[in-house]
Amino acid sequence: MRDIKFLEVRCANIARCCCEWIGCIGTLEEHVAKCEYTLVECINKCTFEQKIISVMRKDLEHHIKSECPNRAYKCKYCTEEGTYASIMEDHGNLCLKKPVPCPNTDCTLTLERGRVVEHVASECEHTVVACKYHSIGCPERKKRKDIVIHEEDDKIHLHLSLNKVSQLDETVAQLNHTVSQLNGAVEQLQVVVKELTGKTEKEVSVSIDVPNLELEEKPVMCSSLNLSSHFHNSISRVIQVMIDKPEDSV
Repeated sequence: MRDIKFLEVRCANIARCCCEWIGCIGTLEEHVAKCEYTLVECINKCTFEQKIISVMRKDLEHHIKSECPNRAYKCKYCTEEGTYASIMEDHGNLCLKKPVPCPNTDCTLTLERGRVVEHVASECEHTVVACKYHSIGCPERKKRKDIVIHEEDDKIHLHLSLNKVSQLDETVAQLNHTVSQLNGAVEQLQVVVKELTGKTEKEVSVSIDVPNLELEEKPVMCSSLNLSSHFHNSISRVIQVMIDKPEDSV
């Protein structure tokens, strides 16, 4: 009776991809461990549909070097390192060295992502910008390449300048009028303060002359209350004058 280990068998991978190995059953296990057509898991544990990807042993090296999303990879535009997937997806959308097109539709320039903001703000001739005379009322907005021609139109901007100067003159006149009113109000306050100061000194003197007369203290206290009321009313009148006068002058 023949020993079973000497029975002749074929590689189980013949059905998968043409492995033509034929040998004794005793050496089958050794062959399968080396067979180029045996499925092996990716050493980087990359997955597809939540399962670790398996490839034929003969294709494993190519998979690791060129296909595996978990293979080590360095950004070709900068020094960032990571997995192929992270560099191409996450980092690829942020890399400041990666060339990207200018966001302005008519601009055909491609430049590093880190320079895009500066390019659009101060260089790109297709960026829409305001006229440099916008501070004096020019509402014009054109592409940078076209706004220069508009800004050379002296007639339009001279007219705007004259209007602006006229407006400033009116503003200055109004401010001078307001200052004059405030000066007048200050003078009135000074008069009121002087009057109140004189009355206060007089009442204090009366209080000192009759310190022991209980009946005389009450009129003094009442007079002090009247003085406080008088002071409040006087201040209120002056403030009202300051409020009313600008309205009367309009």
